[in-house]
Amino acid sequence: MKKALFFIISFFFIFMALTSDAKDISNKEKQDKTKAQMPLNIRVKPNVLEFNCNFERVKKLMVTNISKQVIQIKANPQQSWISVEPGFFRDVAGGSTVTFNVSVNCEALNGTRANKGTLIVSGDDKGLVIKVIALKRQR
Repeated sequence: MKKALFFIISFFFIFMALTSDAKDISNKEKQDKTKAQMPLNIRVKPNVLEFNCNFERVKKLMVTNISKQVIQIKANPQQSWISVEPGFFRDVAGGSTVTFNVSVNCEALNGTRANKGTLIVSGDDKGLVIKVIALKRQR
């Protein structure tokens, strides 16, 4: 009888531990899925920046906060030959637009073919990847 009672109690605690872990995993998956489904809170124009080093080295990138909240907007270049000024704007009100100056260091580009890079523009947690294409001038 004691063995049976011990077995039932042990089984109960193991069952509770397993279902508790399963609930934690399920809740985390729901949170991750909800976060992934959240709509973007920014709009970016243009969505591709093309530079010809013979004519231009700086372009403007306009980012609009399309949410109703105040957010921080950042722009992070992913290659060393791309620069952004300023790097971020703090407290951007809903409906407001900010402008980043994106430039390329043409001397750092490889060859005479198009160099491709990216710039990640984000409003709080959600971001967009902006393509940056630069053609080095011919000598």
